[in-house]
Parts: sequence; structure tokens; C-alpha cells
Amino acid sequence: MLIQIFDAIFEMSLVATVLAIVLMLLRLIFKRHMPKMLLICLWGSIIIKLIVPLQLPSPIGIYNKIDTKGIIQALIKPNIALNDESIQNNKNKLTPAVVLPAVWVLGAVGMFAFILMLYLKTIKRYKNAIPLNNKKINEFLNSQKKWCSVKIYTIDFLSTPLAVGIIKPKIILPSSLDIYDENTVRYILMHELQHINYFDNLLRLVLMFSLCLHWFNPVAWLCYILLIRDIEAACDERVILKLGESSKFEYARALLNTAYIQTSYKLSFTAGFARDSVKDRVKSVIYYKKPSPVISVLCAMALLLTVTVFATGTVKQINPIEVLTEEYSTPEIIQDVESDEFIQNDNELGKNHGNID
Repeated sequence: MLIQIFDAIFEMSLVATVLAIVLMLLRLIFKRHMPKMLLICLWGSIIIKLIVPLQLPSPIGIYNKIDTKGIIQALIKPNIALNDESIQNNKNKLTPAVVLPAVWVLGAVGMFAFILMLYLKTIKRYKNAIPLNNKKINEFLNSQKKWCSVKIYTIDFLSTPLAVGIIKPKIILPSSLDIYDENTVRYILMHELQHINYFDNLLRLVLMFSLCLHWFNPVAWLCYILLIRDIEAACDERVILKLGESSKFEYARALLNTAYIQTSYKLSFTAGFARDSVKDRVKSVIYYKKPSPVISVLCAMALLLTVTVFATGTVKQINPIEVLTEEYSTPEIIQDVESDEFIQNDNELGKNHGNID
């Protein structure tokens, strides 16, 4: 059972890796011209391939021509022949087909335990946050569209604003933030509300779950790093589109005022205002231009075509004869058919013998 589960995970990882590499190339080519929300859809398709074992059939999918199971057989089961005697002889040996599933389970359990401890640490870290009661901040917050009630908190040791939680989200501000700088506070709150309204913390959680399953795949870790960057870029884009491009420079200043440089992309359950790639984000904000509708449609079509080709499964050709053979060719029926044929042939031989006489 464990071997079959590992084979399925390895196949999912292989398919997702091919899709991720192709989509990363598209991201590299069209990043400046593609709406940032499309980048999130790009990563969403990869996450689905990492955690969903089912594949939709498509006549143009590359896996109509590629045997992924054969590739897996060659990679992790190279010395096991497909016959009963060989399988019985290798059953008790430490072959890759036996060792790798056990190693995978240990790694997956270790990753899950680490993420669980990180979650508990996050809860403990921010449970002492103090509610921030400011009339202007509350009025601005109430004027913004949001899918649930959001409360503002403050805490001493925090260096940058954060959006915490999924079901009951809250925004935590550092106590060192000048709350009387209305423009900066307004941009911060708008940015964090984008994280909350688009469930960015849930997306992080799902991707971290996929890392538990695919901890052995470096491409999955690279996807996590790039996704965090693109989540922040998408939030920046939505804020600029909401406020207008004339606010780009003030918003970039707010980024710099609240940013701190984080060189290691560690796992986190919180979405920060300006945690990663501050320099790149500021440049992206300053030079931002709204993509034209034509470019957006072309990018969406390219993304859809790529996912269709590299993420769909094989189309099984149904042969009616094979179906009937599989349905009716049980040993008992075959035996009965053979007996009937034997009796019929024997009768025909008797008739022929009588005619010769």
C-alpha cells in the first residue's frame, strides 16, 4: 500500500515539475506585461497538480505520448523485472522501491510536525497583541470592502505589518508605526485587506501542505519562494489599481518606510506588508503600467493552453472488443466455451466420419 501511495505522489510530483518549469519560463518572459492576478492563477494550477491525484483527459496533452509510469519504473525501480519470480525474490531486499517510500514517509511526517509547531508558535507569538482603538483608522477600515469583520491590533516586537488568520483574520501593526501618518497607515491597511479578501494565508497553508507531500522536490520549494513574491506583487497591483497610478510614488514610500529585508524565505502563516524583495517591489510599483486588455487576454490564453498541454492526462481509447473480453472472459466461461467447442468439433468429426464410411 505504501509503495503504491509513493508511486502516485512521485508521479504527481513529476507532472507538476514539468508544468512548473514551463510556467516559470512563461513567467520570466511575460512577467512585466502579465496581470499579477494571472501569476497567482499560474501557481494555483501547479498547487492543484501537487495535491490532486486526478487528471482531466485531453487529446492535446503531452502525456498521450509519454508513459509516466514507465519513467517512474526506470527511476525508482530499475532492477525489478515484471515477473512473479523476480518480485518474490526482491520482496525482502532493500531495493529503492522499498527504501524510498519509507524515507518519504519519514520526511513527510517530519515536515508536518515542523509546520504544526510553526503554527502553534505563531499563535503564541501574537496572542498578546493589544487591540488598537483609533477613530480614524476604524472609520477607514469600515469604509473598505471586506468579506468578514477585521480587527486591528498592535504589538511591540513586530517590525512590519501582518495579516494573521484565515477564518477570523486580523491585522497586526508594529507599535513603532506612526499611526498619525494617515497616508502610510491607509496604504498598509489597504494592502493587508487585499491579503485577507483574496485568502492569501489560505493559499500559503495549502502550499505548505503540498511541501509536506513533496518535500523531496526542489522545484516545489522554488514554487513556494516565487509564489510569496507574486502574492505581494499582486497585492501591490490591486492597491495601485484601486487608488490610481498617481499614487504609485506615495505607495512606494510607504513600502520603504515599513520594510525590512528578509533574506531567507522561511515558512510563515502570515502575510507581511513588505517582507520580501523590497527593492524589486519598489521598482515594480514605480514603473507599473496597467496591462492592456489585449495583452491580458493573450497571456490568459497562453496560460490556459500551457496548463491544458502539460497538466492533463491521457485520453483512453475504448475498444469494445477488449471491454467485452474483459467482462465475459472469466475462467468458468472460457472453460464452458472450450467444452462447447470441443463437443461441437467432436460431433462434426463424427458426422464427417459417417459420411466417409
